[in-house]
Order: sequence, then C-alpha cells, then structure tokens
Amino acid sequence: MTPNTAGDRIGHKDSIIMELKDCFVIMPFSASQTHTEEEWTEIFEHFFKPAWNSFNIDCYRTKVPRGSITKDIIEKLFVASIVFADLTDLNPNVMYELGVRHTFKKPSVMVKTKGTQIPFDVSAYNVFEYEYTPKGLQELKNYLGSVIEHVRKNPNKADNPVWDYRSSSDFLMDYWRNRECLQKLTALTLELSNNLNLCNRLLDTIKDLDLSVEYLKMDKVEQDILDKGISDFFLSIQNEALTQLRITMYIDFGEEHWRIFNLIDDFHRWCSYYVSNLEGAEFYEDERERINKIRDTIQEAINIIATRIDEMKKTSPF
Repeated sequence: MTPNTAGDRIGHKDSIIMELKDCFVIMPFSASQTHTEEEWTEIFEHFFKPAWNSFNIDCYRTKVPRGSITKDIIEKLFVASIVFADLTDLNPNVMYELGVRHTFKKPSVMVKTKGTQIPFDVSAYNVFEYEYTPKGLQELKNYLGSVIEHVRKNPNKADNPVWDYRSSSDFLMDYWRNRECLQKLTALTLELSNNLNLCNRLLDTIKDLDLSVEYLKMDKVEQDILDKGISDFFLSIQNEALTQLRITMYIDFGEEHWRIFNLIDDFHRWCSYYVSNLEGAEFYEDERERINKIRDTIQEAINIIATRIDEMKKTSPF
C-alpha cells in the first residue's frame, strides 16, 4: 500500500471518504522458521492489535485453522474493511489468504519482520518492514496512519498486482465496449441519413404530381415518374441498424428518445408493406404526407445520436 502524496490529496479532496471499521489480520499461528507459536500470539496481542486499535479500528484474527481454509475465513477476507498480512516466513495459509483477498479488489496491507526476505517482487505495492520493539511499534503506527488516510481518500486505488490487472482489464473492456457502441451509433447515423436523403429525393421527384388523381387517370409520363420514384424509395429504405438498437439496447436512451426511434420503426414497417405489395399498392397524397412528416422525426433521431456520440467521445480516455 502506497502512502498518500500531496497530489493524491489534491486530486481526491472531493471524493467520498471510505470508513475503515475493522482489520482482519492474517499471520502464522504455529511455529515458523523465525518465531514460535507463543511469539506469534504475543506479536498479535501486543504489537499489531494496539497499533490498529490506536486508530479506533477493531483488529482481529481467526482461531487456529484446522485443515483447509474455512468458509469463515473466506467470508472475513471478503467483508473486512482492510486486511493486514504478515508475510514473514512465507506461511502457506497467509500467502493463500492474501491471494484470495487480492481477488476481491479491496484494500490490504503487507508487512514482514525487518531483515527477512520474500522471493518475489512486490516492492511496487510496499511491504512494510517492522521491528518488534517499542520504537518499532511507533514506526508501525506512523506507517498505518498514512496508509489509513490514503485508503480512506482513495478507496478505489489498486494496491496489488491482481487489482491492477482487474482495473486495467475492466478499463480495456469498457473502452472496447464504448468503441463498439460508437461504431454502431455511427452506422445507425449513416442509415438514418441515407433514409432521410431517400425521403427528400422521392418528395422532390414527385413534387409536381397531383396525387389526388387516381393512378389510372394519370398520363403515362406521370405514371412512370411515380412508379420509378416509389420503387427506388421503398426498395432502398434500410432499418438493420435501428432494429439492432431496439433489440439489443446497447445504449440506454431516455423514454422520449425511444419514442422517436419507435416512430421511425413504425414507418419502416409501413415501408415493408409497400415492398411486399409494390405492384398493387396505391400511393396518394396521404402517403406523400406521411413521408414528409417522417423527415423531421428522422432528423430528430440523427440529432439525438449525434449528441450521444459527442458525449461518449468527450468521456473517452483516448
């Protein structure tokens, strides 16, 4: 655990303060290479416990475990506000329990007796070396004070390699998910823009036609103009990107925005009817007015998506 710096204090002055209520200590119980069972108990009772209690933080450890790691220990590793691990002599239970704690993405502190060695590099995450003396107790308290302040003000800062990996993994997953959503929204914008252009082109093509006149009463030139115009329009309308948005809801829009998208989807359904009945379908002033009205709705949808894309790009880390 890295003590907080001035930069951390400034950067997180408005952040939520994490309350540390208890500390679960994982340490050897039985005799090890450098300590007897009685010495470990003494270190806990007269060294670790007073150090944590001086900050009004309850400090405890489990009873001597029998056999495998128990459900009770796993639960304590998960619920404890902070875990304090003594790596001295590399006790297997301690190392396993610390590894379990690291997977929970919650704060922990690593210490070891001064002068002892550990065969792996965790220097980037600080392993405090303590000396079991009155002076050493004060040094431990000073260190814990800086750690506690740092954890309270920076509860989400990684303090171990597993947490680091999970943080970067989550970050990358969010990045690629946002990138994929941006690509989908861009494709949707292109689809809507093309459909809007088709609406404008059709309306421009048939602007001089009197659609109140029955189709068979039109002259041949007008019939040809109308036939080609509606054929090009209805066979070119696309709705795949909008359908994907409505089915998967990969972006959360507000109720009013979904109302806009649903209106466009209803229009697509009407277009599908015309595609399947193109030869016998009639096209009069009401149909022209429907297409004329949907243009504003499509433009509104394009604006909604453009706003969302801008918001996502502003919050993107890259």
